[in-house]
Amino acid sequence: MEKWKRQIIDEQLDFYKEGLAGCKFAQYAAQNPESHFWKHDVFIGELNDDLLKSVENFINYAETTDDISTVSLIFPEVKTEQDLARFLNWIVQSERFFLEPDVEIEGFRCIHLRVNVDEQKSWVSGFAPLNFMPLTRQSPYTEIVFRVKKRPDYKDNIQPKPPKDEIHVADMEMPGMSKDEFTKKWRESFVATKERLGHDTDELSAAKVTYILPVNSESKN
Repeated sequence: MEKWKRQIIDEQLDFYKEGLAGCKFAQYAAQNPESHFWKHDVFIGELNDDLLKSVENFINYAETTDDISTVSLIFPEVKTEQDLARFLNWIVQSERFFLEPDVEIEGFRCIHLRVNVDEQKSWVSGFAPLNFMPLTRQSPYTEIVFRVKKRPDYKDNIQPKPPKDEIHVADMEMPGMSKDEFTKKWRESFVATKERLGHDTDELSAAKVTYILPVNSESKN
């Protein structure tokens, strides 16, 4: 991998390693992404058909590769509110991506980006270097994270099961983790997220929301 890509990925992983996303599982997995089947790539250049094809090729590769279940796509040139609005309009030109209806709350539009994966819809977690985003989503670079495999048949898992047609980043594999340790990290994640946000998770910071944008932004659903 090119040196500049590795540097961007490492900087983005540091955001998780430092616990800034609130999620203790992400903090744990970021120490060794490969062992958790978490694959990263960086996409740079004009938001055109060629770049979109590169995105689709990466998703297709990840979907058919046994040791990848979760992907992070990083777009370092998406830096402003206007960039993010254009990015969202661009990425849904792919048949892979679609938007569920927006919800307007407190002057923001909650954007719900999803990915078609094996006849299921995969929820997309979005991060960006934008100060209006929830603190748990303010990362060094713009990144979308989603699962590209069906949910494993976990046993004795405390996570609530999503509807059969949905898959979530929270379904990331945690090989070797005991149920007790899993339960501890699950509870700690709620505490850490609340501390980071300064309040309980709300409609603007919920996992179902990929991004928020001020209501006057260019992206419209």
